[in-house]
Amino acid sequence: MAELDRFNRNAIAWLCLVSALAIHVFDEATTGFLSFYNDTILGLRETLSFFRAPTFTFSSWITGLTIALAMGFALTWQVSRGGKFIRVLTIAVAVLMLGNALGHLLGSAYLGRILPGFRSSFLLLPAALWMLWRGFVGDWGHRRRVTSESA
Repeated sequence: MAELDRFNRNAIAWLCLVSALAIHVFDEATTGFLSFYNDTILGLRETLSFFRAPTFTFSSWITGLTIALAMGFALTWQVSRGGKFIRVLTIAVAVLMLGNALGHLLGSAYLGRILPGFRSSFLLLPAALWMLWRGFVGDWGHRRRVTSESA
């Protein structure tokens, strides 16, 4: 039973990260993040001719994020089972979300105003750090099958 608990800690950390991201997406969608993002990208393209980050319509942006969130929630079962690939994936997502949260927080400090998505970054940051911690110290092996002989 203790082995099952270790795997559940990984899954709980993952669920917290994906849930924090869902709240963050809602925060961005309701505070005008996309217009801020698109304007920033267009300005960077004018200044740096080699810069080619994409711009989005609201429909394509929210659809892509909704699909990503659905996939994230669907992966919870696999995260609870562990394995090398899923461990690498959760660490990569945690690093991206850590950068996302810090971008909103540090960007707000740098620009001297609250950027869209700032408030929910306070949820995303600890969730990303916890998932990163679980990624490096969590037990990620596959569950052993419990038989009547080993029980």
